[in-house]
This record gives sequence, C-alpha cells and structure tokens, in this order.
Amino acid sequence: MKPTVVDTRDNDYIVFKGEYIRGAIRNKLNGLQTAYDALLIRMNNELPSKEEGILLMVALKDNVALNERAMFFAACIERASYLQREIRELSTIGNTFSDATVVYKLTLDQTVRYGL
Repeated sequence: MKPTVVDTRDNDYIVFKGEYIRGAIRNKLNGLQTAYDALLIRMNNELPSKEEGILLMVALKDNVALNERAMFFAACIERASYLQREIRELSTIGNTFSDATVVYKLTLDQTVRYGL
C-alpha cells in the first residue's frame, strides 16, 4: 500500500484517511499473527515431551541454573506475550478508526506502530 499523506507539518504529525489506517493495521495484524503462530510451532517442536516441559517450568519458575534451552524458552515466552498484547491492542485501536473519508492526525511513533 502506498501512503496517501494528506498533510504534514514540521514532521510532528501526519494526517491519514481512516480507511488507509485500518488497512495498514490489518496488514500489521496479519504479520504479527503469522509471527505468533510460527513462534508457537517452534516452541512446540523444541519441547517434544511433557517431562522436559515440567523440568523447564521448574527451572523458569525458580530461576536457578538456567541453561541455554531454558533461556531460549524464557525469551520465546516473553516474545509470545508481547505479540499477543500487541495483537490485542492493535485490534482494539484499529476498530476506532472510521472507514469513511474521515482523516486522523497521527504522530510519527503511531505511524510506525500501525505499519504505515
């Protein structure tokens, strides 16, 4: 999607049509969901047995002697949590923008977050 910038002033904000913002957020959500699904598949493949899962949970809970594998899973859990939170927040935010010809003023940080 090519940005259709309506107005810019001093690089403080950019004005976009609501329909364009919603489309960009939908695309961003698709990418986040794909990354989340791939991460869960990888974690599932890395942990083939329940016994290993129990040992891993104990190591993560007590935070003692974290080996390379436990550190990998701790990072995966943190990333999965971030992806879930971002998907939930962007879904909610995306619903606040009107598909009509309404224009919205966004900061540069918001444009990056929304995938514009």
